[in-house]
Amino acid sequence: PNDDNLTVASFIVPEDGNYDLTDLAARRVDGNPNETSRYKVFNTKKEQIADIQTNSQQWNSDTKTYSLGALKSDDRIYFAVSRDGGYWWDATEINWTITKHVSNP
Repeated sequence: PNDDNLTVASFIVPEDGNYDLTDLAARRVDGNPNETSRYKVFNTKKEQIADIQTNSQQWNSDTKTYSLGALKSDDRIYFAVSRDGGYWWDATEINWTITKHVSNP
């Protein structure tokens, strides 16, 4: 339908630790360059920490490293894709990497 909405996925933290988020990227599957979509990332407090706009089939990447800090088991990081315009449908691929800092024994 022609209304605002998000498709949301979440990463559930498997164990306590300090985590980083890298390799954020998005690309539209549909090749119409006049339509855009947004890839948004939210931290455990549901505060937006990243926003990538894409309008082509080429990957649009964010080279930043986002420190997620100390997270507890079962905390969640949210990844959302939203239509960025008035068109009727969207198909967007997304990518991310979450890394836990490992202490040397």
